[in-house]
Amino acid sequence: MFTLEVEKGLKLALVHRTFAPLYFDIVTRERDYLGEWLAWPPQAHDDGFFLNFISRSLRDYADGKSLVCAMFYNETLVGNISFNSIDHDLKKVEIGYWLSANYQGKGIVSKCVTKLITMAFTDLDMEKVQISAAVDNRPSRR
Repeated sequence: MFTLEVEKGLKLALVHRTFAPLYFDIVTRERDYLGEWLAWPPQAHDDGFFLNFISRSLRDYADGKSLVCAMFYNETLVGNISFNSIDHDLKKVEIGYWLSANYQGKGIVSKCVTKLITMAFTDLDMEKVQISAAVDNRPSRR
C-alpha cells in the first residue's frame, strides 16, 4: 500500500477497503459539521458508501486520474486529502480535503497540502495546483 510520511506522526495512505468503517465513524459523529462544507455527508449512511468511494478512487488512481489518501495522525484516521483530478495534458491537479473537527488547529491539513504540492511539481511534473474553498471557510482559505 502506498504511504507517504509527511512528518513524524503524520502520514498519508492510499485509500483501502479497510478504511471504510473508519470514515463512516467520523461522518456519523460529524455529519452536520462536514455537511456545512461538503455535499456528500447526507448520503453517507453506511460503510457501503465509502466502499464505493474507495473502489472508484482506486480505479481512477490506476488510470492516473486521481490520488486519494487517508490522513493518519498518530495512527488515527482523521480525514481525507486528494488530487481530486490529475490532468496530464494541462499539467494541472486539483486538491481537495476534509478533516475531522476534533483534529483541526494542529496544522495537519497545511502540512499535508504542502506535501502534495511538492509531489505535484516534483514527481508528477505539474505546472498548476488548484484548491477551491468556500468563502466562509476561513481556515481553508488560509
